[in-house]
Parts: sequence; C-alpha cells; structure tokens
Amino acid sequence: MRTFASCTSRARSRKPLALCLGESNRVFERFDAALEKTIDINDKAFKEAVKRSLAELGPFDVGAPLVALAVAALALAGIWPRLREYAVG
Repeated sequence: MRTFASCTSRARSRKPLALCLGESNRVFERFDAALEKTIDINDKAFKEAVKRSLAELGPFDVGAPLVALAVAALALAGIWPRLREYAVG
C-alpha cells in the first residue's frame, strides 16, 4: 500500500505533489491577474468604440426623421394622382 510519505520520497512525484500542495494557487493567481488585465484592456477598447460610434451617429438624431418625412411626402405626391382617379365626384 502506498502512503503519502512514500509518494514524497520519489523524485518524479515531487513536482505534481508540489503543484497540488500550493504551487497551483500561485500559478492560478498569475493566470487570474493576466485574465483581469486582458478583460480591462478589452473593456476599455469596447467602451471607446461605442463612444466613437455614438459620436458618428449624432447627426442621424435629426436627419433620420427628416428623411423619413421627405420619403413619405414624395410617396404621397407620387400616389396622389392615382388616388384622385378613384375619387367620387
């Protein structure tokens, strides 16, 4: 039967055992710090892209409704002669 003491005496078992007994926390903390840094970089880039996009779309706040009204007026002007053909009178 293998015991903990017999596992620690073998040279090839020391590395995995060290990883399990504490080194893994340090490795995970480094990974977690790198991941957090990457997330912050991507979050900053995303927010900057959204800000730029909203600035580019600023003129459409007024322009889009005006274009929609112009299209509706032109459509009505084009249809009006056909509608007058059906007028009772």
